[in-house]
Amino acid sequence: MLLSGACLVASTEVLRKLPQWHRLPHGYGCVAVNNVHDDNELSGKLAAVVRRPELAKAVGARGRAFAQNCQEDVEFPARLEEILSAAAQRRPLVASPAAGVQRAHDTPSNRFPLTRMAAAHAGIQERSSPQFARVRDNEEGALEWSRLVLAALRSAVANGRPEIQSFAQAVEVEIGVAAAAEEMQAQSRGSPDADPLFRVDIAEWAWDGRALGSLMLVRSSGLRVLRFDFDISELREISKIEEFPKVLRTGPSFIVLGDRSAPNQPLSVDQFTARILELSDGTLTADQIVRRIEEELGSTGKADHLAWIEKPDGVRPAGFKRNAADLTKAVHTL
Repeated sequence: MLLSGACLVASTEVLRKLPQWHRLPHGYGCVAVNNVHDDNELSGKLAAVVRRPELAKAVGARGRAFAQNCQEDVEFPARLEEILSAAAQRRPLVASPAAGVQRAHDTPSNRFPLTRMAAAHAGIQERSSPQFARVRDNEEGALEWSRLVLAALRSAVANGRPEIQSFAQAVEVEIGVAAAAEEMQAQSRGSPDADPLFRVDIAEWAWDGRALGSLMLVRSSGLRVLRFDFDISELREISKIEEFPKVLRTGPSFIVLGDRSAPNQPLSVDQFTARILELSDGTLTADQIVRRIEEELGSTGKADHLAWIEKPDGVRPAGFKRNAADLTKAVHTL
């Protein structure tokens, strides 16, 4: 139904089984029914869809866009073709690795790959001080060890080794991400976030896209925006010491942590998106946020800015496509 462009009305149980269901909130890309056995709730929501066909059409269009996006990198059609081809040729099928199998380089001890490379390059792993030895190979002390490495790298830079400045900056990024992730994990134990399926709080049963400017944006309670004064883009694909850049361009650059559909995955975002999230504290409407950003960063047109808030195309973290709307909830302002 989603791919057909029709307005999807489904139970919350079914919706939560969809891939990336966090990105399909009730009233935006679907109509969620808490209890399909409740005749009043079900009939009321179906009647609302019938009474406002223009809203149903808008919800259906957003649902279709969501479904198309989910299938961009889906591998099952190729796998199905491989199975059918093998059956037709009566040849054995080579099993693919199970999705849940953990690879060696995914182990927790490699949370700081750039730090380990930086330490090796600068000879820091050779140190025999008790402090280094105590935390070097202890996963619980990995963050502390990384901070010791960073301090040693900065000291080396200050004492005549400017060529390892980019190594120190890479360690700074990994420490920032890890420290923020640990902080969010500790806070999440006592303050669970609102249900992402019902994060769009509006007066109507569905969101009219034309009303975006009048909505207040409230960022996810566990979200963190990290700012760095250098360009982190050259650090993303490094797999060996030789790939480290000699010098990193000046920033700023930004990383976001806290997306529900990819917990603690660092998402690289542009300055505009980062500022949206910083200002989305529940006190400003989208229009007010746009005006504030235009004052700070310059104007490219209000309509373009509002469209970017809903579906920015510039967020391209490793393996993910995310936008500001995924990381916030819209609250109707009276």
